[in-house]
Amino acid sequence: MRTHRQLLLSLGLLILARVALAAPCQDRFCGIDDGTHARTKAIAPDQRVRDFIRSNNLKSFTSARGVPVFAIPKALYSTSSGYGYGAPTYSAGEKQYLTVLSPNLVEFAVSSHHLHTRVGERDYDNISSLSDNAWRGPSSYSGDRLGVLVQLSDSEMTRLRTWIDRARQDHDGVLGRFNFNGGDPNYGTGANKQSNCTSWVTCARVGDRGESLGQLVGIGASAEPYSWVKGLARYGNNRVKGVVVHGPDESKSFNQSYLDGLFDKYTYRP
Repeated sequence: MRTHRQLLLSLGLLILARVALAAPCQDRFCGIDDGTHARTKAIAPDQRVRDFIRSNNLKSFTSARGVPVFAIPKALYSTSSGYGYGAPTYSAGEKQYLTVLSPNLVEFAVSSHHLHTRVGERDYDNISSLSDNAWRGPSSYSGDRLGVLVQLSDSEMTRLRTWIDRARQDHDGVLGRFNFNGGDPNYGTGANKQSNCTSWVTCARVGDRGESLGQLVGIGASAEPYSWVKGLARYGNNRVKGVVVHGPDESKSFNQSYLDGLFDKYTYRP
């Protein structure tokens, strides 16, 4: 009987260990130790963004609103990054990116008119379900990706993480049916409860007083990925800590004109 109990205990501990390993980290790169994460998180996001740009000698400029805009060449990324729930093989540059630009930061990136939301090292996108994949740089993409880094407090990040977990467990019950035109998933039932790749997160009520994420950044909820990212870059409040272009066209000068070209590229055309 004792052997049987020990076996059950061992199996239980193994299951718990696997669950812990599978569970996504809240707003960090899981590949670092707690001490490194704590030291990194103690540095203000604005400073972390500036230090990352400087330490990697990245092309950058400051927008009219005083927000750093920087380009990350594909050379910084691994060409063999995996994709899926499993852990990918990250390059040193990717590890640094995830380590420095994850604590208290959420990244919204638009690619091919679809919004990707990065929390820590996980990439989320909503279509028929809320997909949870290992984040990867755009080394395997032919084009660029425009992203914006937004600061959340610890309590806001925890609410976002809870919202994500609930949506992963019960997509239709939390986010409703997918509708290309979006919808606020906080309202409606059955077929009238809807969201898309953008509104599922912009409408998430993560504020201390029940504000949506869109309200917290000062531009309101959005259902269009291009409008959301451009709105953050152009008009977002002081929670916007950086605008990043992943995999830019390195044959062109990186300046405001380049960014304006991306804004035009990601203009909604029905």
